[in-house]
Amino acid sequence: TVRLEPRRPGRAVTEPRPTPDDLERLLLGAPRRYTREDVAAAVGVPVEDARAYWRSLGFPDVGAAVWFTDEDVEALRTVVALVDDGAIERSTAGQMVRALGRMTGRLAAWHVETLVALVEAPGRGAGGRLAAAYGLAERLLPDFERLLVYAWRRKLAASAGRIVAISDVGP
Repeated sequence: TVRLEPRRPGRAVTEPRPTPDDLERLLLGAPRRYTREDVAAAVGVPVEDARAYWRSLGFPDVGAAVWFTDEDVEALRTVVALVDDGAIERSTAGQMVRALGRMTGRLAAWHVETLVALVEAPGRGAGGRLAAAYGLAERLLPDFERLLVYAWRRKLAASAGRIVAISDVGP
């Protein structure tokens, strides 16, 4: 929720100022609403299984805190369904989730380091930097989310193509 400053006589109306919570909700895609127990129950898995996948993604153990969003529930539900349907083995799911966590962790850190210069441009006060970060995230998230999936699929196709080419050359 973006807070609005009250209108005062003789003052210009100010733009809404995002809060740190607003930025977090924007980046997460949803507000934090669940504990790890809630997420495990929603998906129908033991808490330790949910915790293992969370840790495989490279995230810290958050204990009983309200830390998770609807997106977290859906992500866990997706991984569990892949294993339950027999599409992949549990150990394979763990390896794939771990690789995804490592890759996206590095990518996110690099993006933040790269974009911080835009947020910390001269002349911005503390509220200005937060507003700049929020505006930048709001503008870039949809496009970079699409680019991330696009690049992954292209890399996947190239890697699969190499494997197919190697197997076709064999004896």
